[in-house]
Amino acid sequence: MSASNVKVVELEASGGSTAPSTGFRIFNRIVDWITNDRMQLINVTDRINEIVRKSGIRDGVVHLQSLHTTTAVFINEWQDALLHDVKHFLEELIQDHPWRHNDPAYSDCERRNADSHLRGMIMGQSLCLQVRNSTVLLGTWQSIILAEFDGPRSRSVSIQVSGVRPAATARHAPAIYSRGSAHPPSGSGATAPGGGCPQIRIPAGRT
Repeated sequence: MSASNVKVVELEASGGSTAPSTGFRIFNRIVDWITNDRMQLINVTDRINEIVRKSGIRDGVVHLQSLHTTTAVFINEWQDALLHDVKHFLEELIQDHPWRHNDPAYSDCERRNADSHLRGMIMGQSLCLQVRNSTVLLGTWQSIILAEFDGPRSRSVSIQVSGVRPAATARHAPAIYSRGSAHPPSGSGATAPGGGCPQIRIPAGRT
């Protein structure tokens, strides 16, 4: 279930980023993941945060959209036992059945993957999340997960970051502050290393 053995390819979407270097900005990327199993869960949180930082946008939203009907993107805790439960739940929820999509009498699909389509439909193929201080706003136990339901295949996710890139970042020289500090000193006009905090996390229980 680890993403360590998943190949990632990043492509710049048509149009790239728009708007001037300050003010409102839109930044587009398409990222491909090469999956290894028919059903596979991949933690893409760090990759999405990397793209958000690269966008230069400090505050706004990031929209993720899978470009496939047999995948999903969702938020949950990244914990091995829970990941096993999620896969088992989806397997039990959508079981073998004489689906018409798999029947040559009704369908021209050779993959016989009706179950994959139904799992993707239930889990959903898009997410819209807040961006604050150049990072995705997530709760303590939340991770962004890409689900493969009909692998192994190459899977594309379109990522669009939109929001403000303040003019102050272009006018002020970088300030020097503690490397371990998540935020620059008040009034310095500087941004934290990597474009913001390493990760915004809201203290909370496991909900």
